[in-house]
Formats: sequence, structure tokens, C-alpha cells
Amino acid sequence: MRKLISAILLASTLFLLCACDFNSVSSLDIDDPVTSEQLNTDGAYVARGFFESIFNENEDLFYRCFPADYAESLKNSDTDLFQQYVNAMQSDSTFLGTKYRSYNIVSVDAGYDDEESIRENIATFQQQDVEDVGEMQIIKLDVYFRTGGENYNTTIYVMVYEMDGMWYFYELQNSDAEFEN
Repeated sequence: MRKLISAILLASTLFLLCACDFNSVSSLDIDDPVTSEQLNTDGAYVARGFFESIFNENEDLFYRCFPADYAESLKNSDTDLFQQYVNAMQSDSTFLGTKYRSYNIVSVDAGYDDEESIRENIATFQQQDVEDVGEMQIIKLDVYFRTGGENYNTTIYVMVYEMDGMWYFYELQNSDAEFEN
């Protein structure tokens, strides 16, 4: 089961990153790197930290993007999920950083009619109690790279959620994540 989940995560990451539009940029608008102290304090930090952990090959930061018990089950799996992400993201480009852009709250009031099924999916997939899953957000962020002397960025959408005052990564979202800005 864990291998299947890991394969689905990896395939979805590859699909989304390959489907992203890379835009040439003349100036960089990058946030300071996420620290371990900041990581789980805000949805934007955990979304940015997830990508920074992969591109900077920071395994500790990567596993801190998930609840401790779920992270431990990932570490004990036959599949090295962190290394799969690192391998999948390797390229000739140099990772430059991330920039938080905005977020949507995932709720019925915000137009997400499937709020409860999303909450149930998070709980099931990450082995948590559904009533413990709090606010859910889709974070819009830019990821910056340098290739051949040129700077590029791509916009990525990430779903995160709050649980017991801490924020965690759930999954990548399609580029049609219903953002107005």
C-alpha cells in the first residue's frame, strides 16, 4: 500500500511539474528560505518548505512537513519517498528559491463544495483523525530556477492543512485551483 501511495505521489509531482509553464524573469522576487522554526507555523511556510527541502536535499525539513506519526511511517516504508522526490526533481537547473503569492481557504463558504470529503481524504491518507484536521488552504507560490544563465519561475499550487496549531503539507494541486489573483 505504501509503495502505491509513494508511486502516486511521485507521479503526480512529475506530472504537475512537467505541466508547469516556466516563465523567463529578469529580476528575482524570492523570499528568505524557510527555517525549521518557521516551517509548521503557517500554511505558506510549509508549502514553501516542502519544495525547498526537496531542491536543497534537506531530509529533516522534508519529513517535518508531515505530522510526526505519518512522517515516521513514511521513513519506515520500503520506499524512500524523500529520495524519490529528490531524484524526480533533479535537473540541469539551479534552484534559486520560492516566493509565497496568496492562498485560498478550502471551505464551503469559499466555494469548495467538497470541503468535508477533502478533510476526510487528508485524514485517511495521512492517518489522522478527521476531527483533528482544521483549516485547509491552497497555497499559490512561485519556484525559481536558473538555467543556462537565465532565470525562470513557475507557479505551483499546494494544499496544506492545520492540525493542533501546526501546518502540514497534503498534496499538489492542479493549476486551475480557482485563484482570482
